[in-house]
Amino acid sequence: MKQSHHKKLSIFAYLLSFIFIVSMSLGTLVYGADNTIQTEKGTLTASADDTYLYLTYEGAWDYNIQERIGISVNGTAVSGQYGDIILNTGNTSESQSLQVRDSWWNPISGATGTVQNSGSANGNYTTTTWKIQVPLSTYGASIDTLGVTWQNRNLTVTPASDNSSDSTEATTTEATAASTEDKTDDTATGSSATTEAPSTDSSTEASTSDPTQVDSGLVIDGYYDDWKSYPVTEITYTSNNTKSIHTGQIYTDGEKVYVHFAMNDLYTTQMQIQQMTLTINGQSFALGVYPVKEDHSIDWDFYNNEMRSLPNGIYKNLGVIINYTQYCDSEAAMTIYDSTHQPDTKGDELEFAFSLKDFQRITGLNTDQISSITIVNPNIGSQGVTWAGTSTAPWIGVAAAVVLCIAGLYTYKHKKETRV
Repeated sequence: MKQSHHKKLSIFAYLLSFIFIVSMSLGTLVYGADNTIQTEKGTLTASADDTYLYLTYEGAWDYNIQERIGISVNGTAVSGQYGDIILNTGNTSESQSLQVRDSWWNPISGATGTVQNSGSANGNYTTTTWKIQVPLSTYGASIDTLGVTWQNRNLTVTPASDNSSDSTEATTTEATAASTEDKTDDTATGSSATTEAPSTDSSTEASTSDPTQVDSGLVIDGYYDDWKSYPVTEITYTSNNTKSIHTGQIYTDGEKVYVHFAMNDLYTTQMQIQQMTLTINGQSFALGVYPVKEDHSIDWDFYNNEMRSLPNGIYKNLGVIINYTQYCDSEAAMTIYDSTHQPDTKGDELEFAFSLKDFQRITGLNTDQISSITIVNPNIGSQGVTWAGTSTAPWIGVAAAVVLCIAGLYTYKHKKETRV
C-alpha cells in the first residue's frame, strides 16, 4: 500500500512539473504577442530596459505623423507635462528624424526618434515605420510598470533590469477612462483651446490641452474620422476646372454647435477661417476662428506673423470670436497637411465647437429654441452648412390638441350613451 501511495505521489509530482513547464512556456509565448497593440491603423510595439521606453509603429503611410500616446506609471496615469508623448510632424520624406514632445509640446530631454517610409508609388509612400526612445528618468525613479495608451487601447510593460527587452512583460486591455491621459475639465471656460503658446519648432504649432470629448462622439482634436457619420455639404466656386469641391459639416446637441470644413486637395492656398457668417433663426453674426491667448483675447502677434502661413501640423491655440471682438466659449483645431499646398497633397481641415449658452450671453439671442443654424465661409464657396431642427414647443401644442380631441370624443360618446 505504501509503495502504491508513493507511486501515486510521484505521478502527481511529475504532472505538476509538466503543467508548470507548459504554463511557463505558454506564458512566454503569450508575452511575445501581448507587447503590441494592433488596430486598423497599424501596429504599436512597446518594450523597456533599465534606461529607455521603446515604441515602434508600423502601418499605412500618411502625409503627417500625428500621435498622442498616454503614459501611466505603476498603474496611475501621469498628469501634467509628461502625461502624453506627442508626435506631430510632416511625413513626406523617405527618412527623417522625429521630434518627441511632452504634453506641453516641449521636446522631451534625451528622447529621440526616426521615421522610415517605403513602397513609393505615384509620388507617395505606402508604409510608415517610426521608432522612438524615451528616457525612463522622465517618469521618475521608482518604476515597476509603464502603461502606454494608444488608439484607445492600453499596453503595460515592465522595464528589464538587464538591458534586454526580451524580458519585458506586457498585457493589453481595452482602455478605460481612468487609464487614459489626464484630461482637464476646462471645457466650460474654453481653456482647452488656449492653454499654451505654440511650439517654436517649425514643423508644428499647437496648444497643450487635451482634446475635448463631447456627448455627440465628436472630439475637437485635429483628427476627423469621427465626422464620417454626419451629413456632408459640397462647397465650391467651381474653380480648378469645376473639380475643386470642398466639404462642410455641422451638428448641434443643443448645448454646442460643431462644425467641420475640409479643403479640396486642388486648393493651393491655406484655408481662410476668420471671415465666416453665422445665422441662427434668421439672425446673422460675424464668426471667425482666431489664435487666442490664455485669457481668451486674440493673439494678434501670432495672427500677424505666423497664422497666415502655417507649417505642417495640428493647431489648437484657436478659439471662436463673435462679431470680430468677443470670445465665445469654444474649442478649435486646424490641420495643415502640406504647408506648400501642392495640388497632389491633402488639403487643410478645420473643426470647431462653441457653446450656445455663451453665444446667448454675448448676443442676447435666445438659443433655447433653435429652428436652423447656418455657417458660411465665403472664402471657399457660397454654400453654407446648415442644421435644421424643430423646437419642442410646437409638439407640446400638438400633444395638447390631441389630448383635447380625445377628451372631446370621449365626452361626446359618453353623452350619447347616456341619452340612449
